[in-house]
Amino acid sequence: MEAKLKEANAVGSDGIEEKKRLIVVRDLNKMFRLSTDLQKRIKYSITNKILKRLNRTSNTFDEKFWALKDISFSVSQGEVLGVIGKNGSGKTTLLQLIAGISEPSGGTVQTFGKISTLLELGSGFHRDFTGRENVYISGMISGFSRKEIDRRIGDIIRFADISGFIDQPVKTYSSGMFLRLSFATQTHFDPEILLIDEVLSVGDIFFQQKCHEHISKFINKGAATVIVSHDHYVIEKYCSRVMVLDKGKCVFLGDPNVALQKYFFLNQTQRKIHKQPIETDFDNSDYIGNTIDDWPSEETFLDLSHAKIDGKPDLVKLIGVSVCDEKGNKCLEFEVGQNAYFYYEFEVMADMEAPLSGLAIINRMNVMVHAKTTVQNGIKVPPKLKKGMRLQFSQVVRLSLQTAEYTFMIGLASLNQAEYAFAVSQSLFELGLHNNLVLTAMHLGPISIKSATKGLDPPFFGYADLEGRGSLSILNRRSLP
Repeated sequence: MEAKLKEANAVGSDGIEEKKRLIVVRDLNKMFRLSTDLQKRIKYSITNKILKRLNRTSNTFDEKFWALKDISFSVSQGEVLGVIGKNGSGKTTLLQLIAGISEPSGGTVQTFGKISTLLELGSGFHRDFTGRENVYISGMISGFSRKEIDRRIGDIIRFADISGFIDQPVKTYSSGMFLRLSFATQTHFDPEILLIDEVLSVGDIFFQQKCHEHISKFINKGAATVIVSHDHYVIEKYCSRVMVLDKGKCVFLGDPNVALQKYFFLNQTQRKIHKQPIETDFDNSDYIGNTIDDWPSEETFLDLSHAKIDGKPDLVKLIGVSVCDEKGNKCLEFEVGQNAYFYYEFEVMADMEAPLSGLAIINRMNVMVHAKTTVQNGIKVPPKLKKGMRLQFSQVVRLSLQTAEYTFMIGLASLNQAEYAFAVSQSLFELGLHNNLVLTAMHLGPISIKSATKGLDPPFFGYADLEGRGSLSILNRRSLP
């Protein structure tokens, strides 16, 4: 075991810090042979197992589907790797190969340590067995001894909150009880490797918070973790690196923010939204030649050499970004509650449809703490733009955030009239705005927020300072009813 660990730690050209590599994947491939004929599928399954023992391969089926192709990476102790991609891109297949549930068609997967898998919760539970019996069976299948399970069974029952039903058959459980027990079973044995596939939304909000708290403890203890999720908040919160899969291939591996933008651009397909066109009482002439009041001077604009700019340069170009205080001076340091004035300008490189722009503020944990678009700000936009036009946007944001440093990002999307009407009248979220992005600029700033009151730090707890007030009354006994 130690020799294998040393070998694993000596390899790996992905540039990550040299820690114990608990997952090492090299040139991984997974191929499925397709057939609609049941007899052919059964025949191939049997003959393939025999031929594998003889180190030979079968060509029973002509049609092949490559679920994964040439995947290489490693995950070190305490590292969290996110995996994102469209449905069918190979995410779950990758986790199954790491877990040993499925065998690769080529390449190698090495794991060093006990594995807990949160793939399909409850998939290993037998409906006729009690909850307690299923906990023991599942734990032993995962490689844990009876003594280890004995030590943890009480914690598992308390976490799942089903103490009155633990000795009843799981077929009598509600779906929530079933999923809670499954999650608790898989996460209470201190694994060295944790594999998670879209299961952090189990149960009600209270149980979800417990799940996130529990996962954070594993990560802090040094588990090598791989998370598959479509929830970009989960990816931003936990992951130090993110892999983007597309049709079984790794198209990006690195910074989570960049990975999410790669994923969004990868998914840019026109959505069919059957809505009436926008009723507009204005045209482009309302905007041409008009500049925003108090547009800042050139010296206030930021150096963008360190920014990560992605998108469609043949369609739009970022000209500049400025952050100012209320007097119009360049400013990157604010007190809690002060207004920051953001200005950004684009040049249209080719004719495009209605522009929608927005700004997001991101904390040091890579969590988006605030984001707002022109639609949410109630800004009217022209339905069409011509090549050579300039777009100037401004946003004022009250920085009622925790004292810390933040970066920000800006984005520009292009929407047709039906999409824009849908965004305004129904749901910007359901529209899937990321499908229409034409430019993003990330890692802008940083902005520093400090306490406005000397000696009071932090002035509040949490991410944001919500509006509110408090009061106190002191009553003596005589005034009590």
